[in-house]
Amino acid sequence: MKPQDLYLRITDPAGKHRPFVSQHRVWDAERFLANQQRSYAEQKDPADRRVVSLTSRDEYKKSRA
Repeated sequence: MKPQDLYLRITDPAGKHRPFVSQHRVWDAERFLANQQRSYAEQKDPADRRVVSLTSRDEYKKSRA
């Protein structure tokens, strides 16, 4: 396995919080993405739930500008 960069967009379905893009160095991208999606979706308080999706390095750079 090779480490790779993974870029995630995390959005609030209720629209109260701005979406943000984060970068992660991971060994298993599919497993990491599944864990992040499950973690954010299973929050006890519905206001804390988020949608996690893949995005690109360009989107990450654009969000940091």
